[in-house]
Amino acid sequence: MLRFAIFLLSFLTFSAPAQVHAQARDYQSFIDSPARVCDADLTSDAAPDFAGTNCRSVLFYQADPQDRMLWAQIVFEAEPALLEGGRPLGLFVSAKASSEASLNGVPIGTNGRPGASQSSEEPGDMDAVFFVPEGTLKPGKNRLVLRLSSMNGGITLNSPIHNIALAPYRDPRKPGPATWFALITLGLFVAGFVFFGVRSLRGDDREGSALIAALSLAAGLQLAAEAARDIVPYPYPLHDLRLSLILTFAIALGLSFAAYVLLRLFRPYPRRRLLALAAVLAVMLAISALQPGFDLKTGFVFIAALLAAGLARRHRIFRARQSQRRVACAGERGIGGGDLLAWRVLSRHRALSDGRSGPAVAVFQASARRRFGRYPGG
Repeated sequence: MLRFAIFLLSFLTFSAPAQVHAQARDYQSFIDSPARVCDADLTSDAAPDFAGTNCRSVLFYQADPQDRMLWAQIVFEAEPALLEGGRPLGLFVSAKASSEASLNGVPIGTNGRPGASQSSEEPGDMDAVFFVPEGTLKPGKNRLVLRLSSMNGGITLNSPIHNIALAPYRDPRKPGPATWFALITLGLFVAGFVFFGVRSLRGDDREGSALIAALSLAAGLQLAAEAARDIVPYPYPLHDLRLSLILTFAIALGLSFAAYVLLRLFRPYPRRRLLALAAVLAVMLAISALQPGFDLKTGFVFIAALLAAGLARRHRIFRARQSQRRVACAGERGIGGGDLLAWRVLSRHRALSDGRSGPAVAVFQASARRRFGRYPGG
């Protein structure tokens, strides 16, 4: 029971986001800022005046460069801490897109090369930083202009732009405390996979240990996929693969968890357990196909596994109460007091629920058959 509690706690905590952005005074995000967005003129590389009929006003996170190239403009007042800090600044761009940026008319960097087609675009990294030269950011109004395109993605996301911010310059993938905590947790999952895998091979609760090993492996792989963005730079087309792996490992984790609970509750009924797992998998696949947004897909997959485990537990309690009522009815119909007492004692013994009843139960079952043709509670 202790090992189950430990791994259930890990199951509930490991899926917390590996990335936590520190909202310091010298940090200014524009993800929720008003922006003017225009479809790019494919005949010119010059930025538009953002006043044409092909331009619209949106919050910046609503801009969608998937399968198109567009321009975006943000007008803002800089945070005083950014102007007074005296440290080199960077513009941090996290988006499933290639990008280039200019601040107050000064080009500050490119991430890949935006283009109007797959062949003309050079995919950029998911997370990039552009150095802001000293004196470029000014008191009062500032004008940030970006050109974005995402022509090489395979999956259309609801929000392809994750963040854009000004902050002191650093590596955009510098691991923080949350990342190190995730890596320590990953080590625990690896240790759990090895320990319970060896227990399974040695025959110590073979099926239960194998399921916990599978749960540990799936949890570790999902956590590794989650934390990879903070550690390894990768071009934005691979983000689709990362999201797909996270969802796949979440399904494997949920199924392993549900299978373990079903094993503990209904060990003598392998066929019923397989049917229940097939139903849980069907629900998870339906969620994956119909629910928009990978974060919601993953969350609802976990919820489906927890609900399945809860329903299985409720069903087990209901069947136990139903069996007790049948035993009581059998006593009223004349079953011997000794037999009734023996049944109650034996029904509480774990060996009975595991299907390893032994000679004593066989004797009682034969007696019950002679009395009324079936087992009490059967």
